[in-house]
Amino acid sequence: MRVVLIAECRRLAAQVSLALAHVNTAVDTIADVADAREAIEVHDYDLLIADLDHAPQLLLEFMKSKAPRHADLRKMVCGGRDAMGAVKAAIDLGADDFLMKPFDAAELQLRVGCLSPLTSKKSDSEQRLVYSFGPVSIDQSTNSVWLDQKLVELTPREHGVLSALIRRPGQAVSKEQIAAKISSLDSYADPTAIETYVYRLRRKLEHPRIMIRTIRGLGYLLDLRRE
Repeated sequence: MRVVLIAECRRLAAQVSLALAHVNTAVDTIADVADAREAIEVHDYDLLIADLDHAPQLLLEFMKSKAPRHADLRKMVCGGRDAMGAVKAAIDLGADDFLMKPFDAAELQLRVGCLSPLTSKKSDSEQRLVYSFGPVSIDQSTNSVWLDQKLVELTPREHGVLSALIRRPGQAVSKEQIAAKISSLDSYADPTAIETYVYRLRRKLEHPRIMIRTIRGLGYLLDLRRE
């Protein structure tokens, strides 16, 4: 999962980056709204977090004018009590969640997990944090991976690759798309290294019912083995 944080406060940026690093989430922190707009046009983000304690009007205008092609970008806003007016306006503009400052790491991780692309709706009012394909599952609430109900230890990059594949089961995902999902502006994952991560994943997820298939020229896909 990849997050863009629009915030001027360096302390907040460090807090968010550290907390989300523990759940294998890359965070790009951008202070300027115009720069954030350009980054969102270039990079494939899953979640936008906006700090409404700084330049709230600019942030609200940005959220209002967001291009239609970014309709799937989830949005979370945060702020103190003085920002409640801006918070209400942001929610009216389609913000998915609000986090009151100050907040702790566990709450942030839980809220971000609920907004993850891997979170599937059980009903209109209920969501689950486990995404499964065949015998493999990712539990977003604990950031754990299970194979036939047995815990599998993965590195953060391996976890990121699996997350990119399991959200599009049966569809090819290119090396570049996977790299974009597990990179941040400060830590870039070279597409050529994806082969190494996939190789490790195949060994750790070896199972008679599931496989990571290589599609020449297109990338990799998570698939069920044919009997």
